[in-house]
Amino acid sequence: MENKEGIVQPLGAGHIIAALDMNLDAALAYVNLTKDKGILYKVGMQLYNEMFMSILSKANQSDDTGTFEIAAKVNEFLNLTKGKIFLDLKLVDIPQSMVGALKAILAVINPLFFNIMAVAGPKSISGVATIKGKSGLIIVTFLTSNSNDDCQTIHHGNTNDIVPELAFMGSENGADGIVCSTLELPVLMENCYDGIIIVPGIKTEEELKNSEVSPDQQRVGTPKGAILGGATYIVVGRALMTPPDDAAKLKALDYFISECESADAQLAEEGGE
Repeated sequence: MENKEGIVQPLGAGHIIAALDMNLDAALAYVNLTKDKGILYKVGMQLYNEMFMSILSKANQSDDTGTFEIAAKVNEFLNLTKGKIFLDLKLVDIPQSMVGALKAILAVINPLFFNIMAVAGPKSISGVATIKGKSGLIIVTFLTSNSNDDCQTIHHGNTNDIVPELAFMGSENGADGIVCSTLELPVLMENCYDGIIIVPGIKTEEELKNSEVSPDQQRVGTPKGAILGGATYIVVGRALMTPPDDAAKLKALDYFISECESADAQLAEEGGE
């Protein structure tokens, strides 16, 4: 199913990127629990640093056994998630440094997607685009931890102006897609943005009704709303990870899969009219 030129829209569980913002043991447990569900996995700075810094820490202590044990866990994790990783490091630096760092990272992890910050600028984006290989290059437009007021302070414009501007700047310099919030989807669709769109800040209807906006997610939306609005993928964290046991975690994931399937069905029906 295609909803944007050149981009094959995933279906159902394929829309979901589970945010593994946790330690390596917990991440391995979650991947083993959900490996047959057809979802993707986000590896952010916390998990990435633990995987590789733990190996260095054990090596510095001359702990060969500990080094090999951690390396084996990292290898197991990378094998289980092969072709399913969204590497969310949000790197930003001058072009030469970005290219050098990402060459080394991509050679080891080979993610499905990886991101850098849009504010790194056109030269850094175009430089990274030359070494991305088969991985999708995603640029983070404006963090969902920031509000529209924050956007005015930082960029002297509102998110509905700044996000599309950065999105198209990325496309012009070789990026395959963006990270943005649900709130910017309408203006992106109006402007015919045709790249991959990854949307974090995803909450259940109940969470939106019953809880205050969390400090790390100011611009939020629902899974169904995001898919109907044009998102290619949604990133879900706490709602999937905080349930107390495996059965509850699977029930939470099934809810998000059901919401994505419902959105897909509605889009298919609308497309057939």
